[in-house]
Amino acid sequence: AVPIKSPAGITSIALARDDGDTWSPHCRLTMTDIHRLPETFTSADVGRPLLLNTGLWVCRFGDWAKQVHFEINDRIVFDKSRNAYVAQVEPEDWYFSRLCHELRLRIGCTRKIPLRHRGEIAFDNTRPWGTQAFDADYVTASPVP
Repeated sequence: AVPIKSPAGITSIALARDDGDTWSPHCRLTMTDIHRLPETFTSADVGRPLLLNTGLWVCRFGDWAKQVHFEINDRIVFDKSRNAYVAQVEPEDWYFSRLCHELRLRIGCTRKIPLRHRGEIAFDNTRPWGTQAFDADYVTASPVP
């Protein structure tokens, strides 16, 4: 679990949307959310496909690796609510996660490995923290059951 370098406590771990839109997640998980889940958790624990960060990534390679790749997707669209064009990005690690789900691979996230994402300060994953208990940019309550 890798926190984004921001005091909000948002991580780069997200949950996929039900409608299949890949340009925006259902929400991202916060450090508070992650510490309410098992130390290592999967999509089954959150009720939606996990979109992982691959910055600190471990896997057991097999033939499945020939069927996946990393790819950043971007586009420009007109946002009627803003009356403006906006850029959208599907991060390469979320794209990779979706490919893993399509192949029915079991993927998960862990905080067993302590880390500090260095920026102005060290943003760690060893405790719940942040100004946001849930990703208020996308949801009105925590997605963690």
